[in-house]
Amino acid sequence: MKYTIYDLESGGIKSHLDVPEKAIEFQVGDGEGWIDGQWDFETYYVEDGILQLRSAFTLLADKKILEANGVDAIIFSVPLNCFLSINNDVVASSTGTYSFKTTVHGAYVISLVGKYTSEQIVVRAGENLEAIKADKSREINKLYSSALSGGLMATIDGSEYIFDSDENSLNLISGTASRAARAGLPDGFVWKTQDNQLIPFDLVAIQALEDAVFDHVNSTFSKKVILKATLEDLTASGEIEDFNITEIWNE
Repeated sequence: MKYTIYDLESGGIKSHLDVPEKAIEFQVGDGEGWIDGQWDFETYYVEDGILQLRSAFTLLADKKILEANGVDAIIFSVPLNCFLSINNDVVASSTGTYSFKTTVHGAYVISLVGKYTSEQIVVRAGENLEAIKADKSREINKLYSSALSGGLMATIDGSEYIFDSDENSLNLISGTASRAARAGLPDGFVWKTQDNQLIPFDLVAIQALEDAVFDHVNSTFSKKVILKATLEDLTASGEIEDFNITEIWNE
């Protein structure tokens, strides 16, 4: 049976288990509860033993770059039951708007936090074009790392599966494929998918997974290169601000 372990106080999802039904109560610690099924902690939380979707909201700002003159301002919208913080200092809560202005040059991390979910953006005050580009470049690197380690699809015996693609998993795939090419695989060899299915693997299957790794790494890296090149060609702060790397990445 598949189970999800969660924190009784906060409702935040902590881990997943696949154990016999009679064993589950012995697998949870103090302050923990469980529910049937395996649920994503980024999408769900548990309240009074019932699975709930996390709040959906967007951190809305009228711009992300301002003059550090104490007059120019960025207006933020604060949704219901959320609070806004700037560099970890809470400045607004509940529903409404907040106007941010400053005379201090630099980058400011703006966070919008709701129940079991949050969103961040970085705004820049009085900084030059290269500093703004550097911040956007870091966003590209973060998106690249997340995509690279977020899982890869491979077709095994005519069926599509998602496999883990973090650094350790990629090394394991590479090492196993090399060993299989030299000496084959033992009888009954299996590989676990991202959703914990155990798939029988033979030499053809491990080679298909290795090929999928190459395609995944190559396509992910190519997207990063294209985004970096596009960013480098931008010459105005407004263009950089409007450069939606997530939208372009998902095209």
